[in-house]
Amino acid sequence: MLKVVLDTNVLVSAVISPTGPPARVLELAADGAFQLIVSPPIIAEYEGVLARRRFGLSVGTVHAIVASIRKLSIEIVPSEPLAYCRDPGDDKFLACACATGAEFLVTGNARHFPRLFQGVRIVPPAIFLREIERP
Repeated sequence: MLKVVLDTNVLVSAVISPTGPPARVLELAADGAFQLIVSPPIIAEYEGVLARRRFGLSVGTVHAIVASIRKLSIEIVPSEPLAYCRDPGDDKFLACACATGAEFLVTGNARHFPRLFQGVRIVPPAIFLREIERP
């Protein structure tokens, strides 16, 4: 099964705007179209960002979203940390993807990542959807 890591900005965009490519990506994950892969640092970032006051989500809503993500994901602990991205905070996503042989890392900030890293394609949500929804 196709393995995919989602950058936090994709999750947040899907939660804030339930239409559009990020929401469709999350919907496909929930439908089992691909295997979502997370790690403890990714889960912690999801929770921390969703809890920011500017998003207006209650603590209960944040916990429910994170619990749902955990339920439909495989959580791994990468054995090899990476220090590759321009923004060191993004390294956890590459490390998770590489540790599991994920085919895609989906991000709204593709410019922060290389296009391809150790076999992982780094793409924005719209391109990811074109790739996996092809007939």
